[in-house]
Amino acid sequence: MQELGLGEDVSSSSLARRGQQATGYPESVATTWSLSFAHIEQNNPAAADLLQLCAFMAPDHIPEELFTDAAAYWPMPLREAVADRLRFNQMISELLSFSLVKRLSEDRLLSIHRLVQVVQLERMPEQKRRQWSESLVGAVDAIFPRNPTDPVVAWPLCRRYLEQAQACDILIQEHELVLPEAAALLDRTATYLREHALYPLAEPLYQRALHINEQQGAGENVQTADILTNLAVLYLEQAKYKEAEALYRHVLQIREQ
Repeated sequence: MQELGLGEDVSSSSLARRGQQATGYPESVATTWSLSFAHIEQNNPAAADLLQLCAFMAPDHIPEELFTDAAAYWPMPLREAVADRLRFNQMISELLSFSLVKRLSEDRLLSIHRLVQVVQLERMPEQKRRQWSESLVGAVDAIFPRNPTDPVVAWPLCRRYLEQAQACDILIQEHELVLPEAAALLDRTATYLREHALYPLAEPLYQRALHINEQQGAGENVQTADILTNLAVLYLEQAKYKEAEALYRHVLQIREQ
C-alpha cells in the first residue's frame, strides 16, 4: 500500500484532534505561527492563500505542479502569482523562511506540518473552508490522469496525486460537495485503486461517485453508466458475478434510452 502513496486521514476534524493531542508542541509554538501567518497575510496575500490551501491537502507530499498547472481553480491573487515561476518561488521562499513548509526541490514536492494545518483551519470561517475545498477538488480532478488503467503513462502520475485525491474524498464527504468534478475524480481514483486490487478502498469511492451523480439531478446519464461499468468490473474481478451481471444489465438499459 505504501508504494501507491496511500495517505492517512487528513480531514479537518482529524487534524483538529491531532492539535489537541500529544503533538509535543507547546501553545507558544502555535502562537508564534499565528503571528507568522498575520505577517504573511499583510505582506504577501498570495503566499497566505498558498498556505491556506496547503491546510486542506495531504500534508507529506504536495506536488508543486498542483498549484501551477491548476492555476485556473485558485482565487486571485494566488492564480496570478502561481502563473509566474519567479513569484511562485518567492512565495515558497517566504513560507520556508518562517518554517511553515518544507521543500524537496528535486522531487518538486512541498510538505506542511499537521499542526500548521490545524492552526490555519481554526482561523478560517466555514464558508472559506468550503470554498477552498471546492477549488481543491476541481484542481486535483484537472490534473489526475484521465485513463487510470494505463500502467505506463498514467500510473506514475496517479501514484503521485493519489494522496491528494484521497484528501479530496474526505473534503467531499465533510462538506457534502455535489460537483461533477467530485464524481469524476472519485471514479478515476477508484479505478486506479481497482487496478491494484485494492477493492475495499475502491468500492466506496465508486458508490460515492454514483451518489453525487444522483444528487446532481441529471438522471441516469452517460457518466452514471460509466461509473456503473467500472463498479461492475470491480465485482467481476472479485468473482461477484451476480452483482456484476446486475450492473451490466442496468448499464445496458441506460445506454438504450
